[in-house]
Amino acid sequence: MQPIVCIRYSADGAGRSLYAVRRGLSCSALGDNLGLHMNWSSELRAFRSRTGLKQEALADLLKISQAYVSRLEAGRTEPKPGLENRIRALMSDRSHRDVLDFVLSSVRVSPQISCVIQPTEDNVRYVALSNGFRDHPQFAGAQEGLEVRREASPDGHRLVREILACGAFSGQVRSVDAVWKATIDGQTYCWRSVNTPVRASDGVWYLLCAMTQLSEDEHDERMAQRDTQLVINAIQ
Repeated sequence: MQPIVCIRYSADGAGRSLYAVRRGLSCSALGDNLGLHMNWSSELRAFRSRTGLKQEALADLLKISQAYVSRLEAGRTEPKPGLENRIRALMSDRSHRDVLDFVLSSVRVSPQISCVIQPTEDNVRYVALSNGFRDHPQFAGAQEGLEVRREASPDGHRLVREILACGAFSGQVRSVDAVWKATIDGQTYCWRSVNTPVRASDGVWYLLCAMTQLSEDEHDERMAQRDTQLVINAIQ
């Protein structure tokens, strides 16, 4: 059995549902393996939202009626095993995967220094880490699912909060270019990071951070060319 690499909770009006993401598979495909009861209503609505399918088109793909799709999405009925298998096969088709799944998968196998983070109430949580990120001494001990250690990157942590405050998750920001530094155990690390907002199909926002280490001279040169640590690239 493949390892689970990310578990997250998503709340809606009906309560809290547990979703798990495993390399290469969708949340729906994991339900039986994890012993979780699938919320077919929210899963189907989220699937149609990210694929742009109307109920009639989904019904044709699943070989059921539009009225039955409507009842499933309203939570008035549950799919029988045969239909469950067809739904899971459809959702696990790579052409229908959430863009977030592709982002997480590509980050985890990258030799470059990058990560995907998600803001919590008063901190930032790691969602995906690249091999290059894990191997860097500044981020020793970082693990997916854990919150960022503020002492490991106090300036970077502050910048993330500023990036969020500037409207990165408003849908109007393409990316945020940041230059920053951190001093850990007497060693100073300088960085440039391009931070790209990523919106999952369930509406949850994440931040993809692609990082390049700079020398102190490169850091100072870049800062001399800008008025602030953050440069906002808005969607035109």
